[in-house]
Amino acid sequence: TGEAVTNIARCVGRSPKQFSFAGTKDRRGVTVQQVCAHRLPADQLRRTLLHRMWDKRVRISDLEYRSERLRLGMLSGNRFNVALRWVRPAAVLPPADGGKSAVDKAFASVQ
Repeated sequence: TGEAVTNIARCVGRSPKQFSFAGTKDRRGVTVQQVCAHRLPADQLRRTLLHRMWDKRVRISDLEYRSERLRLGMLSGNRFNVALRWVRPAAVLPPADGGKSAVDKAFASVQ
C-alpha cells in the first residue's frame, strides 16, 4: 500500500502524506485498497495514469467524493478469494465414506 501510494503521489505531484488508507495490504497478493486523496480532483488523478513514472501494476477505479478522510482502523472487514492451482481432483471430491475432502479439511483448519 505504501509503495502504491508513494507512486501515485509522485505522479500527481503531491506528498504521500495527503493520502490516507484504512490498512495495509500484502505485497505479494492481488489486492484492492481504498485510498483517500485529500483535495485531489478526480480528473487530475485520472491524468496521472499517463505519467511516464506510473506503475502499471496499480489500477484506479470507483472514484467518489466523500466529506471524511479514511483513517487507520476504518476497515469494514477483510474478504478473500482463494485460487487453488495444481490440485488433483481426488483432493477436492469427498471420499466414498462420506467424510470431508482434503481441501475441505485444509479450509476448516484455517477458518
